[in-house]
Amino acid sequence: RKSSIGMRKSTSMELLDTTNHSYNTKLQRVSIGIRRQSNAEDAVETTFVDINPDEDIALLDKILELQHLDHEYVKQNKQDQEELNQVEGELEEQESLLLQLKGNLKAYHSMKDRFEEMMIEVQDLEAAKTSIANELKRVQLDPSKGNSKAIKQRLEKVEASLTRARSETRKHQQMYRKAEQEAQKVNALNQKI
Repeated sequence: RKSSIGMRKSTSMELLDTTNHSYNTKLQRVSIGIRRQSNAEDAVETTFVDINPDEDIALLDKILELQHLDHEYVKQNKQDQEELNQVEGELEEQESLLLQLKGNLKAYHSMKDRFEEMMIEVQDLEAAKTSIANELKRVQLDPSKGNSKAIKQRLEKVEASLTRARSETRKHQQMYRKAEQEAQKVNALNQKI
C-alpha cells in the first residue's frame, strides 16, 4: 500500500508540477501579451500626441493648392497648344497662298510686258492711221500723187487692226489691274509672314 500511496503521491506531484508549468507558461504568455498591448497603446498615444491638427490642415491646404495649380497648368498648356496649332495652320495656309500668289506674280510680270507691247502697237497703229489719213487727203487733193483706192484699203486695214488692238488692250488692261492687285497682296502677305 505504501508503494501505491507513494506512487500516487509522486504522480500527484508530477501532475502538480505539469499543471504549474502549464500555468506558468500561460501566465508568461498573458504577461507578454499585456506588455505588447501596453507598448502598442503607448505607441498610439505617442502618435496622437505628436499630431498637430493646424499643421495637418496647412499641409492639406498646400496639397490642394498644388493640385489646383497643376490642373491650371495642364489646362493653360492645352489651350496654348491649341492656339499654337491654329497659328501654325494659318501660317501654312498663308504660305500656300503666298506660293500661289507668287506664281500669279510671274504671270503678272509677263502680262505687264504684253500690255506694254500692245500699248506700243496701238500707238504705232494710231501713228500709221494718221499718216495714211494725211496721205489720203493729199492724194484726194492731187490725184497724181497716188492711188486713193489703194490708200483707202490700207487705211481700212490699219483701222481694223487698231480696233482689234484697242479691244485686246482693254481686256489686257483689266487683267493687268487684277494682276497688279494680286501683286500688292503678295507683297503685303510676304511682309506679314
